[in-house]
Amino acid sequence: MIRLIAWSVGTSFLFSIVEMAVFVHVSYLSIMPDLVLLVVLFTSIHNGVVAGIWTGFIAGIIFDFLSISPFGLHSFVFTTIGFMVGKVQGRYHIDRVFAPAVLAGFAMIFKVGLVLVLRGVFGPNIQVYSVFSRQLWIEMTLNIVFVPFVFGLLNMFPTTFLYKRFSS
Repeated sequence: MIRLIAWSVGTSFLFSIVEMAVFVHVSYLSIMPDLVLLVVLFTSIHNGVVAGIWTGFIAGIIFDFLSISPFGLHSFVFTTIGFMVGKVQGRYHIDRVFAPAVLAGFAMIFKVGLVLVLRGVFGPNIQVYSVFSRQLWIEMTLNIVFVPFVFGLLNMFPTTFLYKRFSS
């Protein structure tokens, strides 16, 4: 399990660097897909609550160090999403595209709601999405479009990212 979490967190770190170094220069209106969220989703869907929580927590802390958001914001959000999505693990048939894309959409909506609640608690230092802005819906669409690519990439390494299937 520790190896799985280490690989998931390492992948999240690399995706964070890609988001902040590459996507910033090629993105439309500074809107980028949340690749770290997709790694947390993949880990939670395929490995359960514990792996989702730890991956979300550690990847969130790393993302908070790399971004200008308040420290602990992404850690809390990704941990909560890792827990919620990990609860789904094993209850439904998760195919390769449709169900993960739907979960990515719901995770984005949950993230928006959670950040809005955190802003109410901690004040205006937390930047929130406007529900009626194009930015939110474009980012959600990008997340859904990137699901098959991220999940396909991580599925190429089953002994690394899928603990339950390959552990004895």
